[in-house]
Amino acid sequence: MVVGIPGVGKSSLLNRAVELARQTGIRADCVIYGTVMLEEARKLGINDRDQIRKLPLEEQRRLQLLAAERISLLDASLLFIDTHAFVRTPNGYLPGLPGPVMERMKATHLVVVEARPREVMERRARDTGRARDESTEEQVAREMEITRAAMISLSVERGLPLIIIENQHGKLEEACRQLLKALDLKVEA
Repeated sequence: MVVGIPGVGKSSLLNRAVELARQTGIRADCVIYGTVMLEEARKLGINDRDQIRKLPLEEQRRLQLLAAERISLLDASLLFIDTHAFVRTPNGYLPGLPGPVMERMKATHLVVVEARPREVMERRARDTGRARDESTEEQVAREMEITRAAMISLSVERGLPLIIIENQHGKLEEACRQLLKALDLKVEA
């Protein structure tokens, strides 16, 4: 399970990690949890991923479980699940990885990807494909603190190792090497 707030560079990091793992013959893949949730939400007539977090909480929880069930059926030697520790909803922060979701996905490691708040804001500004709420550096820092706290708690609760990766601007390869080394994968980055 790889989490981080929007704009920390999770997807870039994971795409590169999958590429490097595949070069060594590992059957690696990455799935974006929110995309699988959107596929389920489309059955309800929702066509925008950012609308999901505005649904009633029970509907969001149902979509989380449906997505987790589908992801649990994927076949890969190494499967990265790109997701969020929480979702900011009109009703507050909804856990992205509640117990029933974790039960279905059988994670072996928890990874938190972080970046400097200013870098996150710059990355978000360049991402015109998403409808993001306005944020300040302080809010971004708070979201990262909440993410880290949630993952520490989940690590303790589940007994899973926690890996924290700093994905600084221009240092994607270094972050990728840290991730793969922490997972005991012998690949050259």
